[in-house]
Amino acid sequence: RAVEQQSVRAFALGTLSQLPVFTRPGGEVIVPLGQVLPVLQTAPGNFSVVILGKGVKPVSLVGAPRAEWVVKETAAGGLAAGRLAAGRHPILEIMPRFAGLKGSIQIVATSPHGYPLTYTVGLVSGTSRFTPVLSFYRVPHDFPQSREVGTRDQDRQATAPIAHASHANTPPVNATHADLDWKMQCFTGDCKPVQPISVVSDIKDRMTYIRLPTGKTPMVLVRNQAGKSLLVGYRMEGHTLAVGAVPYRIDLLTGNWNHLAEIRLTNEAGA
Repeated sequence: RAVEQQSVRAFALGTLSQLPVFTRPGGEVIVPLGQVLPVLQTAPGNFSVVILGKGVKPVSLVGAPRAEWVVKETAAGGLAAGRLAAGRHPILEIMPRFAGLKGSIQIVATSPHGYPLTYTVGLVSGTSRFTPVLSFYRVPHDFPQSREVGTRDQDRQATAPIAHASHANTPPVNATHADLDWKMQCFTGDCKPVQPISVVSDIKDRMTYIRLPTGKTPMVLVRNQAGKSLLVGYRMEGHTLAVGAVPYRIDLLTGNWNHLAEIRLTNEAGA
């Protein structure tokens, strides 16, 4: 798809500030993975198709309870087992059982090169209008391989407050609405490539801004105090990761599954 490739090149060169959403004849919607939180419009009696990346291997799926949604996998391989023929696109067919539903589905997967990916899609159902096809394109990242698979136990397990320095690319937050009470833990691996420089939340606008050492987008998992995954949008703005919530926990992951690095951010006041 030449137009998506041109957009990715322009984005990488800095001449495009935000990756666009594309539409195609027939109703297909194509969104940039990790840059936009797509919401899939569905309707009873019609299956909407979600197409994942070529060669991606799904690992797990959460959301879309069976009492409300019908979810079918139409490509080879099972979601739970992650078995998928090389070069195939995993395809999900989703249909609501009723109108008026709202929900989400999150798919954790492995890229063809072994890196973790997460696909998060909001779900809504109406009476007749539906999106027939939703697919994704993404910016390729060259993740640095960890020179040391592990770190010292005291470094890995230590939980510490985060410095709250001011940076030009960090959006201004009114001091009366700012929450700086975030703690950071290097949960596994060499966390330096994804270790936040600063974290600040805007309580009024329900946003969390995480200043990172690079402009590469990590895999982001958001959870509440009960450990339940939350449907939250996020985007990179320069070196700042903007997360659309002030949750209890944000996990940042980078690297491949064999050399995974995970930073865990927690806020006791988060939702």
